[in-house]
Amino acid sequence: MLSTLRSLHRPFLSRFFCLLCFAVPAFLVVADRAQAGELPSVALHYGADAPLAAMKAFDIAVVEPDHGFDPAAYRGQGRSELFAYVSVGEVHPTRPYAARIPEAWRIGRNQAWKSVVIDQAQPAWPAFFAEQVIAPLWARGYRGFFLDTLDSYHLVNGVDVVAQQQGMVAVVRQLRSRFPGIRLIFNRGFELLPDLRDEVYAVAAESLYRGWDAKKKRYVEVGQSDRDWLLGQLLTARDKYGVTAIAIDYVAPAARELARDTARRIHAHGIVPYVTDGDLRHLGVGLIEVLPRKILFLYNSREAARVNVSGAHRYAEMPVNHLGYVADYVDVNQPLPDTVPAAEYAGVVSWFDGHVPPARATVLARWMAARIAEGTRLAVFGSFGFEPAGDFLREAGLAPVAPARGRLDIASADPSIGFESPPIPERGRLERVRVDVDAARTLLTVADADGKRYDAVAQMPWGGFALHPFAIRVLPLEEAQTRWIVEPFAFIRDALALPPLPVPDTTTLSGRRMFFAHIDGDGFASRSEMKGRRLAAEVLLDDVLKRYALPHAMSVIEIETSAQGPYAKDSAEMESVARRMFALPNVEIASHSYTHPFYWDSVERGEVKQALQGYSLAPEGYVPSLEREIAGSVDYIRSRLAPPGKPVGLMLWTGDAAPTEAALEMVERLGMVQMNGGYTVASRLYPSLAAVSALGTWQGRRFHVHAPIMNENVTPICGPVRSTVSSASPKPSISPTSRAGSSRSTSTTTPIRRASRRRWKRCTRCTGTRWRSRCIRSTRASTCASR
Repeated sequence: MLSTLRSLHRPFLSRFFCLLCFAVPAFLVVADRAQAGELPSVALHYGADAPLAAMKAFDIAVVEPDHGFDPAAYRGQGRSELFAYVSVGEVHPTRPYAARIPEAWRIGRNQAWKSVVIDQAQPAWPAFFAEQVIAPLWARGYRGFFLDTLDSYHLVNGVDVVAQQQGMVAVVRQLRSRFPGIRLIFNRGFELLPDLRDEVYAVAAESLYRGWDAKKKRYVEVGQSDRDWLLGQLLTARDKYGVTAIAIDYVAPAARELARDTARRIHAHGIVPYVTDGDLRHLGVGLIEVLPRKILFLYNSREAARVNVSGAHRYAEMPVNHLGYVADYVDVNQPLPDTVPAAEYAGVVSWFDGHVPPARATVLARWMAARIAEGTRLAVFGSFGFEPAGDFLREAGLAPVAPARGRLDIASADPSIGFESPPIPERGRLERVRVDVDAARTLLTVADADGKRYDAVAQMPWGGFALHPFAIRVLPLEEAQTRWIVEPFAFIRDALALPPLPVPDTTTLSGRRMFFAHIDGDGFASRSEMKGRRLAAEVLLDDVLKRYALPHAMSVIEIETSAQGPYAKDSAEMESVARRMFALPNVEIASHSYTHPFYWDSVERGEVKQALQGYSLAPEGYVPSLEREIAGSVDYIRSRLAPPGKPVGLMLWTGDAAPTEAALEMVERLGMVQMNGGYTVASRLYPSLAAVSALGTWQGRRFHVHAPIMNENVTPICGPVRSTVSSASPKPSISPTSRAGSSRSTSTTTPIRRASRRRWKRCTRCTGTRWRSRCIRSTRASTCASR
């Protein structure tokens, strides 16, 4: 697609999910920027999973550099600057430079942190610190540093305090001389300021109003005398020495209102606030607060081995995406997080088709009760995952109900129930609970012959639940379809109390709707049934790509077009067509792999696994590998088919279109973007939002982008008659028709075999053609319902 499509495809594939996930709105704790006095906003996060994209809302983000962050890349994506945390007065044995520190320089220990106190008076210490500690970080791109443990010499009895302080002054001056433009934030170190006027950017101090008692592992309120002393130090640093003053306070992650109030109190003194948890592992509140764009999703891997086939992903994630949020998945069979920090998560969504394994049921029940108690909002779909009882019932405001007797009927239903299909009670799936608090709003109630009432859908003070069979219904058609019973958007919004906020629209760029088209290379070797029996790919080239100057991404399967594949006799002709395609200015070059794997997890493991249909394009003896399928196919296209200088910029996944994290990482390493997969159907034959997929799937820390719609051959709809082609070879070949349900994008053609042509028949009331053997209705029916 070159320049034309790259301006569309690149934002869609590599940036749209960043917007959705992390282009987070933020608001000042104070009224406006002018009122804030142009103070810099500061955040600190020492976790390996620091939410860098969210931290871009702050002017300065302090991180632990040993976690491998890239400050240069971070700086290039906005005005925020990444500062590195560095300890001056102490060194932990795990630091890479710790072993190089002479024994004579080690003058004490900090037992609380298991670290060694360093003698700052050593003449060689400033140069050592500059070259061994700061220089490697400077080379990685850090230009700002948060200097900690500046008062650790007080832990050593009988130390020469003045000599230690002068040693630290020497360290700072060495850094400023060695690294021009360096910016330094002190953590305390107030006594150094008289000697370092105009050489320090800011001074921070911990626990002005609220602190963390590391020994007792609890949050505490700071006493008045300690507060007055520390406030005086910060104000002196600001007013006398002209440095920015920062106060870092600590509250529990779930105590969001307390964090906001503490930040306001700090800022009232003209001091930059940052209020976070005691371990600095969660995003806190500062001059601004980043509104969370993530929602924690619970799923049961015993029901769905992979996230992308779970009910939570198939159904609940799309409405969450539409509301402007992304899902962060946790398997209930693994350890559950100790807390769900309100700074990072807008709430929790769970989707279970039944109970979790008994060994986890008690754990899950306690966990959910604890989240309700701490104020985390939950939206429950399907089942709670356990038999509600005891503490959970009390915390959730629910009461048990005896088993139903006789006929079940709908006793009451909110207008939002029956969204795409009416509610139909099923005794075998009825959860025996009722709402037991006045503040709840019941949306659907079922009653039995005795008048006992069972609440199946409700909005609760802590969130909401939509229990089976009243969340979705699977229709008993030849090919299963699903319908929503509850209106998912309003239900999730109300259950999680999501505020109205700007939502990134992935269909739109700079106010204009985006158009893009991509073509899987399957069937490149097929011959058209048009005059001259040209290659179907050549027909596509002449009648579509050349005729209409619309941007397209075009891909090939290497083994299908190369001279080493099963269609070697036509390779020269196919490669010539591909070269002419890729030379067009409106065509972006894409790879559709080497052998069209059907199962990408098997490729990562090096396992040979055929499609369910029992065939493969892989050559005999071939051991699958991500390197060969991705990088190898890209090299083939670059060396044989692409014009000089034109990149191969896109990977279109094949088969199950479910790449692993390693596969996504490889594509990223090659400087490419990727797409395909998902389950979206847009058809009158499947009129349901349940058929619309989420925007993609997270695989570890990387995002797999779904195609906007499945293959047209996977989900045929009534429409214009399409030309058909026959196979180019008597050997079985992978074609979109024969691999229904594999990759999820627009295909080159719709190939069929010669021997099967007589099975096609025109629908008498429809302009489409369908397989006669799969027609649900008679061809005289008013609507073609074949699938």
